[in-house]
Amino acid sequence: MTDATPPKAKPVTRRRKGGRRSFGAVRALPSGRFQARYRGPDGVEHAAPTTFASYADADGWLAAQQTDLNRGSWVNPTREGAGVTFAAWSQDWLDTRVAIAPRTRVGYESCLRLHINPVLGPHKLADIRRSTVQRLVARMLDAGAAPKTVSNILIVVSAVFRHAIEDGRLLRNPTQGVQVPARTHNEISPLLGDEVEALARAVSVRPAHRTRPEESHREWGLMIRFAAYTGLRAAEITGLRVGRVDLLRGVIDVRQTAYVVQREMLVDQPTKNRQARQVPIPRGLADDLAAHLAATGRAGSPRAFVFPGPNGEPIRQGWFYNRIFKPAVVRAGLRSNVRFHDLRHTYASRLIDQGESMFTVSRLMGHSSITVTEGTYGHMFPHVLDAAAGRLDTTYRQHTAAPEKTAEIREIGRSATA
Repeated sequence: MTDATPPKAKPVTRRRKGGRRSFGAVRALPSGRFQARYRGPDGVEHAAPTTFASYADADGWLAAQQTDLNRGSWVNPTREGAGVTFAAWSQDWLDTRVAIAPRTRVGYESCLRLHINPVLGPHKLADIRRSTVQRLVARMLDAGAAPKTVSNILIVVSAVFRHAIEDGRLLRNPTQGVQVPARTHNEISPLLGDEVEALARAVSVRPAHRTRPEESHREWGLMIRFAAYTGLRAAEITGLRVGRVDLLRGVIDVRQTAYVVQREMLVDQPTKNRQARQVPIPRGLADDLAAHLAATGRAGSPRAFVFPGPNGEPIRQGWFYNRIFKPAVVRAGLRSNVRFHDLRHTYASRLIDQGESMFTVSRLMGHSSITVTEGTYGHMFPHVLDAAAGRLDTTYRQHTAAPEKTAEIREIGRSATA
């Protein structure tokens, strides 16, 4: 009796109708089961983690891998943690963001915890489709989130997936093609000049309350005017030191900010986008500011804050906004949704009304690019279109005038250059 030699396993290539070779290959094993393998985009042969009872099962597994490759959701099975969840991977992404400001990090953490991970967190990266992200967008909009807020959240989601693509875990970003409603222009609410003054006067006086007598804070009223006529962000005003204000030249050197993160005041932080800029001060405002600094004894102290809080430290924006600013909005008779940031919009709208170019507005506002300015204030530039149309009309009339009129214009031109 001789030992039976087991037959060699023969590969069975998946074929389409007509005999043309398709994706991957299936081979029959001596055990009667089937093994499937394919070459991935990394150039490596990848085999199925298990064998299959039938050719059809192995063929179906290959079809699933091909589908994932086609839609960009293929995950490299040889990488550690290929089946990682979105929540775990978003934390890995956050841990690698080493060059972001503390406040930005806290914002990312809050965004992930409150809005993104409740929907996407439990899913594996490879299982998240564009439709899944679209449902996240729909859920936020149904909850009343503004289009701008939804767009900002989607930026974070996209960044997490880009991190996975750069790490070789995915081929395509499922946020591509997700629809978000366009931002509405009514989110921009500039104040009129008399509204700024009414607000500044209301902020200057803190009414008596129970055991606290009425308090006068003229410097806070000046801070409202300062915000409306310089366009600085709240954190830039909070962190502004006397040495950064050149009252003789009428220029502010904007380089630092101060803000609270998790109850800790952080001072001398870089500006948003890490872009320093110089902003002019209206002469009248510069005179009022000089008088303010002289009266408080801070004129000769370059490290002192221009608008400090009661203890000499930077104003805590949350306290000022809730305890001082919002009650003053009511006393001034303004609409209830007025925010401190609307003073910055007020500055931008004034620049536009004065005929300043979009480039100038972008530079004075400290935007990262003129694209940001156009997206925020582009609808407020009708005068640019009107002026362009007027110049084109003049040219059109000159070149389409009657022949005798054209000859007259040319003769005048020759006489002027003779």
